[in-house]
Amino acid sequence: MERFRALKEEGMNAVLISCSPFQQERIPLRRVLNAIEAGLSVFGRGGVMVYQGQCIRWVAEISTDEPVPIEAYIERYGSEGAGRLFWEEYGLIPGGRSGFTLGHLTRRHPPEAFMGLDCRRELLYPNHSHFDLYGNHISWFCGGLSVGRWSELEKTIREFERGIYPSPVDILVSEGPYGLYRLAAEKYGFKPSPEGYVGKCHLCTDVRRHLVKTGDFPALRPKKFYESLFPKGSG
Repeated sequence: MERFRALKEEGMNAVLISCSPFQQERIPLRRVLNAIEAGLSVFGRGGVMVYQGQCIRWVAEISTDEPVPIEAYIERYGSEGAGRLFWEEYGLIPGGRSGFTLGHLTRRHPPEAFMGLDCRRELLYPNHSHFDLYGNHISWFCGGLSVGRWSELEKTIREFERGIYPSPVDILVSEGPYGLYRLAAEKYGFKPSPEGYVGKCHLCTDVRRHLVKTGDFPALRPKKFYESLFPKGSG
């Protein structure tokens, strides 16, 4: 509470507090509840926004005082119920590890299901972007795909205005993950997962983790993002 008071004295008049099954894997829900209580005391009801507040109930039904592993939701709600919580109510995006680790909890589709779905909006007109500590400018939630260096933001904007994009951003803008899949299958020996994909982002991530090993696509960075997607001892 003292930290909130100090921040308010410096001019901050509102706070956003997150609750997530993935955050609560490491942090007990009790800390989130304490932060909300302290925030309300200092900033008032209009000064506290709880992001994904519906998750509080899910976590609380399992544990308030201990971190909750993802497997606990499946045990508590069953595969179908946990899948609905993660993919529908939470709105999980199937990029990164989520499609690989939680894809079995929802319906999956072959690559052809994503034909014609480009990534123009996500890459060129995102409602927000991320600047990582390695200097990469990550558009939207497209982890592992750098549209440029954030230290050269003006250069990136100029090139984008002229329709110049680094590969494979160019393919994703025009053809989407299915176009990237076809390139990877025809020229780099990529084999799609027989189980299918939760969404186009899942397909894109699977294709990119194959292509990053070729070294032909410098925009596929940081490399450690892809290392985290490979099981230990593979790749």
